[in-house]
Amino acid sequence: MVDVSKSTIIPELHDLGKELRLLQHLFESYKILIQTILAPPDVDDSERVRPDLQARDRFRRLGDRRQLLMLNTIKEYLDEKKELSSTVSNPPLPRYILQHGPEGRGKRDANGNQ
Repeated sequence: MVDVSKSTIIPELHDLGKELRLLQHLFESYKILIQTILAPPDVDDSERVRPDLQARDRFRRLGDRRQLLMLNTIKEYLDEKKELSSTVSNPPLPRYILQHGPEGRGKRDANGNQ
């Protein structure tokens, strides 16, 4: 008999891992883009347009917001992944065991009495 919970949770864990990697690449790309915009021009790069002070401040704030968004998103994904992982490693107990305990309806002594 196939455990339905494991058959659906493992693909979900795999999908979460893939989404986290995609988000990581996306956030890294934005980080590099913002750093490139804010970097002072090199001597050889004198033709490059430098944003004015207000634009640089907006890009700094955008970078800060992106960082906060990234951290919150990754935390949510990791929390969900942790919950799914704990479900796989600690499956719910069958209803019978929850109602009657792991030894059945009750413990019996050596004489067969409960």
